[in-house]
Amino acid sequence: MAADQINKQPLPEISGFSSLDPASTLCFIDTKTVGLLIAVDRIIEVGLICYDPAGGKLASWSALVNADVEVKNSNIHGITTEMIKTQGISLSVVLDVVDAVSRRVNHFIGHNYEEFDLKILLLEARRIGHLLASRLDSLPRVDTRTMSQAHGIRHTGLESCYRKIFGKGGFTTPHRALDDAQICAECYFWLRDHPDVIFREPMPEEARLHLGEYKGKTFAEIKAADPNYCAWVLSLDKIDSASLRSFQHWLKTQQ
Repeated sequence: MAADQINKQPLPEISGFSSLDPASTLCFIDTKTVGLLIAVDRIIEVGLICYDPAGGKLASWSALVNADVEVKNSNIHGITTEMIKTQGISLSVVLDVVDAVSRRVNHFIGHNYEEFDLKILLLEARRIGHLLASRLDSLPRVDTRTMSQAHGIRHTGLESCYRKIFGKGGFTTPHRALDDAQICAECYFWLRDHPDVIFREPMPEEARLHLGEYKGKTFAEIKAADPNYCAWVLSLDKIDSASLRSFQHWLKTQQ
């Protein structure tokens, strides 16, 4: 058993935590790291905000991680090496909080969560033998980056997504994990509540489908190879897959 599980430290207090309903609570999560290389870079901050399905804020929490690293990208998030050394708590305790919250919420939601935050959280948990590594990947989740693509938003960074939806910037510079979790929540509720709004931005032909027999093929390749399949996609009224919705939108732009 890992040392962090033998000498488990008490959880930090999270205001509103006791009121979370596991059947309905949505948790928006963001991480700040020392870089974008998942395999080698380290988490230096985690932020969480929990909402009810109607958009009411229930709880929030964030913490710096006392990682043994030098921070060289402070211009992005405002976090310095000195801050994580003097204000940070152990990675084990941070992951304890993520694990505890995950047991009291219905979904984790993040922007580019599938490709970045989830992966780096899993790697950090496995690195120290934390129990979160065995269950985080199975937790229900939503990625607002994928949602924004389904709405025709081509430039799908969180700031670009927010600007496209609300017509203004939502960021301060630099911006911390809790700031990004808040912006992600605002984007999520808007995208969820406006399922029929499609921003008429041309999607690139090199965009790829992520499911079915044409998984991994570009939109242009599928259109050239199988007109009947494309006609079927265009005929669909309700599509659960965000990837397939994006393909349908792209096909409509080609008519």
